[in-house]
Amino acid sequence: AGRLLFPEAAPPPAGIYQESSVYCGRLLLSVAIEERRMGKDTAPSLALTDLKPKDCKYFEDLKHKVFFRFQVFFAQGLAVPAVGLDTAVQVELVIGQRKATTKAVTGKGELFEFYQAVELEADFPYDDNLWPWSNEDYEKGLFPSAFLDEGMPDAYIRVYRCNDLLAGFAEGSRRLIGFNRCSVRELLSAGSVRPGRKMESIVPTGLATEFERVDRRNIIFNKRGSSQPCFSLKDADTLPRAFDPATCQGGKCSLEAPGWPAPRKDAEFAYPDYDDGRGNCLNSLDPYIGLQNFDLERDSTCALTDKDYPGRIWVSCKAYFPSRKNCESAVKGPPLLSPFTKYNVPRLFKPSEMKGCEQSFALRCHVFQARDLPSGNQVGVANAYVEVLFMGRKARTHTVRGSNSPTFDKSLFGGKLNHILLPTLGWPGWNYSFEDQPQETYDVNAEPGHDYDKELFDRNQHMLRFCPWVQVRVMEDCGGHDRMLGRCFIDPVRCLNTETDPEWRELFQGNPECDEGRILVSVQLLHKDDPLLKYDPVELSPVETDNEAVENFPSDRTKVGRTLMAGLQSATKCVNMRDCRIQVQILGLRDVDPNIGLVKPSIGVYVQTTDSWDAEQKFSCQFTQAKESSDPSNQNFMEQLELQVQLPDSITYEPA
Repeated sequence: AGRLLFPEAAPPPAGIYQESSVYCGRLLLSVAIEERRMGKDTAPSLALTDLKPKDCKYFEDLKHKVFFRFQVFFAQGLAVPAVGLDTAVQVELVIGQRKATTKAVTGKGELFEFYQAVELEADFPYDDNLWPWSNEDYEKGLFPSAFLDEGMPDAYIRVYRCNDLLAGFAEGSRRLIGFNRCSVRELLSAGSVRPGRKMESIVPTGLATEFERVDRRNIIFNKRGSSQPCFSLKDADTLPRAFDPATCQGGKCSLEAPGWPAPRKDAEFAYPDYDDGRGNCLNSLDPYIGLQNFDLERDSTCALTDKDYPGRIWVSCKAYFPSRKNCESAVKGPPLLSPFTKYNVPRLFKPSEMKGCEQSFALRCHVFQARDLPSGNQVGVANAYVEVLFMGRKARTHTVRGSNSPTFDKSLFGGKLNHILLPTLGWPGWNYSFEDQPQETYDVNAEPGHDYDKELFDRNQHMLRFCPWVQVRVMEDCGGHDRMLGRCFIDPVRCLNTETDPEWRELFQGNPECDEGRILVSVQLLHKDDPLLKYDPVELSPVETDNEAVENFPSDRTKVGRTLMAGLQSATKCVNMRDCRIQVQILGLRDVDPNIGLVKPSIGVYVQTTDSWDAEQKFSCQFTQAKESSDPSNQNFMEQLELQVQLPDSITYEPA
């Protein structure tokens, strides 16, 4: 008999973020163990022992060709210098041995806007026994679900920093700054894995009203009874002017005349009815269908420092699947060609170039306090303030000096934070605009489950999926050379409500797995028609939401928090504050560094209950008597200090 040994894989390191990647791909192989009688003069013949491709019954069928259209919109927070040589960025999609790369772009502030579409052509091994796919199934709009999961390798989205002039010529000069690995199913936003080898349908059956990242309209078939998709252009055809932002008349596309193949009501742009014969006539090439954002990861191969953040990227992807009959005909007949090529030449339409896809909002942010901050100075005590950055707007709090756990209790609103135009993707991929939504969506008097329409509110939240995230960062005040101590990012989708309950968020600099303290903050995005904007903003005070009053409805419009509008206090309640006395016994100092130069040391104890810790010094801050001795580094005090403060009942708001 024989024995075959496979080396065991090395155990993964404790922290996968900064370590080298331990995943090295997958290997498709087959192993045969054959019993033979081995004699001194009877060595086995290679003709008998060699395993040939014909001996494997799997994947011997004709390969299946797939064309991918990868749409890149923008990226946020990339670690790219503003000046220097490598100030441009490229995005690359890799599936198997094939890859497609965008053109290099430079940043605008913290955003890098691409709005490009690139294509990737790949041939995948196929087995008709594992994934039977008849022409009848294809005509019905059915495809083998398991082929996405078992027959295709994972997709890699890679982001490179490069020189704008050398990007297309010298790939060796590029520097990887972030990547994301996902399955092809996830990239296409085609839903979760189906158990077993069942057939799935691309025919729309209410999928356009779901909000769970399931949209199989990104999987494109030939038009029923044809060998090409319904939007294919012939070699002699030119791209319609309405599909190019540079030549589109009026400068903006609309719901009646979108900037991609779709039934158009405008007679001037009368194009064929783009129905594939299965009811998929709406926006087969809409780039915003299946839009999603990915967190970029990093490892030791990335050209990043410990304080560099990989960033986040907004993309979508489509895949054209010819039929098995088409793939067979292409072996001896004309080759299969991509239907996307001519559509990829112009850039994609931006939301600002689409009617009804931008709305005015106001941002409100309340910063309560921070905890366990690092310090950027030699003393080790932070002088911190908080900045809020969103869509090129910025606001900041005052500086709290001498505390690594400062309390700010500051509301940021108005001024630059008003009238922010946000891309509200209502109709791309959904066939409705923002104005189509009834205004009772913003009725703060409505009760959930009754006259309040939760589905409409969910749709409005879903519109903000294309916005960059709100960045909250804590800065060290260094007299003009300020340094960042930590930051966090907040999804705007979670801010489209009047809920003001704060949330503790972990701070980081470059590595999200390395905490740099925490911050207690709440953020609101209010639409221009929101009734709350008609009231004068007031300073916020601690409030808690009664969860029983808003059961199973986290985006309840009645959670108006600290605005305390008349008649709307049932779901919120103020946090109780009570008078407290804190006694602290000060015994002494031991082994203080002599370089500090202590002469007459004194110890101070304070509880920061306001935005300036010494505002009520006689109550919240006490000092021991300064004592002079021969050894100040080991001074004894033996004193008791008593603080008189108000403390909240809720541990969430306890000061440091």
